[in-house]
Amino acid sequence: MRDFQQVLTLPFAWFAPDTVLFEQPMRSLSLCSHQAVKVMGLKVLDPLATWEDPLDEMREVLAYVWLHSAPIDEISRALWDGRWRDQMIYRETSAAATIALLGEWRAFRERVMALLASTEIRIREKPARTGAAPDDTPPDVISPTLLALQIAVTCEVLGESRERACWHVPIWEAWQAYHVDRRREGRWTVPGRDRRVPEETFEDFNVAALTPDDEDE
Repeated sequence: MRDFQQVLTLPFAWFAPDTVLFEQPMRSLSLCSHQAVKVMGLKVLDPLATWEDPLDEMREVLAYVWLHSAPIDEISRALWDGRWRDQMIYRETSAAATIALLGEWRAFRERVMALLASTEIRIREKPARTGAAPDDTPPDVISPTLLALQIAVTCEVLGESRERACWHVPIWEAWQAYHVDRRREGRWTVPGRDRRVPEETFEDFNVAALTPDDEDE
């Protein structure tokens, strides 16, 4: 039986609820911005996240807003060289103002988290048929990443360009297109990972470390 919250939320998944925050027009959470949240080590989409200091939460919220409002080429470069951290500067005018902003954010976040929980799926492998030939797939064969597959399916099923599939199509729409495609292939699908369990992040990974310093050239 499907979760009651999913049953209530899923009909709303084609009506973007997250395009304005703090009176700032934004793009929806998308396949690539969802991935960027992980790369940046932000906890804003972690259902178990807590912050001892409201200012720390606000800094992450500002990074989320930047991620969904700045030009995409700017975001892509900033993810590589670490300049996205410059977006986490918050100058508090008053404690009351901070609490008001966080109240707006938390109501916004609740809708986003409900849509994520309602639309994420994973594939469950069907049991092998009795008497079927053993798997003769060579051991060095690898599969594409889930993100790459979801982008490709979104482009094909929704007829979108790669940039729009990556950054503009709401992630719950992309996930549902992926879901439809997998079921067409006869795959078994089940609800996504248990969101009560923290996901792995890239919080301690510095992408800028992959690029040589000028003095090393």
